[in-house]
Amino acid sequence: MNDTCFVIMPIGTQTYNNEKYTEDELKIKYDSLIKEAISKAKPDMQVLRADDIAVPGSITSDIFNRLMYSTYVIADISLPNPNVFYELGLRHAIRSRTILLKDKNINNSVFDISHLRYIEYENTTQGLKDLSDKLKKSFQYYENSITVSPDNQFLELAAFQKYQYPIFRDVEEEKKKQQQSMLAVLRPFMNSPELFSLLLDDSISQDEKDKKIREYMVCNPEMISSLLSALLETGMIR
Repeated sequence: MNDTCFVIMPIGTQTYNNEKYTEDELKIKYDSLIKEAISKAKPDMQVLRADDIAVPGSITSDIFNRLMYSTYVIADISLPNPNVFYELGLRHAIRSRTILLKDKNINNSVFDISHLRYIEYENTTQGLKDLSDKLKKSFQYYENSITVSPDNQFLELAAFQKYQYPIFRDVEEEKKKQQQSMLAVLRPFMNSPELFSLLLDDSISQDEKDKKIREYMVCNPEMISSLLSALLETGMIR
């Protein structure tokens, strides 16, 4: 499955420092500069912007899903747009592989994330090449890393404090997985009638059962192999 990249940037017309940036201008910048640079840096990557999946200006569950599951998120922080910074904050709290961009020709000092690393770009032919080269290096850095390190202050602090994120579970799916896990572990025993009968025998103590099971496994090493495979399959051991 190909990597995915979700681009966060203003979509509708913006006014900042008495300068107007129209919706059409921002769309052209996305198509001909940002998206083009990403595609040149990593040709097999799927690139999407919010208006590809939602009504402009709205933050839908489709956007939340992109923030949660996209391999990369690229945020253009050139203009102080509330949606951009809200979505960027969500992504920073969720996972790494977030890359910030800033237009060199827009003097924006209102955001309080100047301590974060970002890539400056210019909306020119040479600027497209430079941006593509810088993005390629960023993608290669993440892909060459054995583990994905936190790339923002929040994730660094969460990792340092060993913060336990809330875990949302589908109860029915969890029950189904537990049943499948139990069946996987029991499968090696069920394939041995003698051992299965031993497990169901209430006339002997648990200690005696354990002893007989160990003796059986010593004489049948393939049983140990099957059991270990089942435990690995269910994630009970790693």
